[in-house]
Amino acid sequence: MSQRTEIAFYSRIHRTVVIRLKFAADDRPATLPYAFDHAPSQNVAVDHVGRAVLPRTTLGRGLHKLILGPLARAAQVRAIRTSDDGARTSDENIAKDKTSCP
Repeated sequence: MSQRTEIAFYSRIHRTVVIRLKFAADDRPATLPYAFDHAPSQNVAVDHVGRAVLPRTTLGRGLHKLILGPLARAAQVRAIRTSDDGARTSDENIAKDKTSCP
């Protein structure tokens, strides 16, 4: 991921979500710029093993957009995990090696 990346998703209900990303540990950025919908961009730290956890965000019903980056240099995102306020978890692996966030 070196350019701004937009991920569109739909929520059927009003909910609070937590999104976790896993970068390749040897290729991780120090911080990850992100924004939901039309909110201003914020930064979240990426830890020493490549995990970035976005703060809990409350979303209404409807179409939403998660905007990531851009990063100063390319970095490989290994996995994205979403959880519905801790109740339900959904994994989407986006790398060939099927690495997931712990």
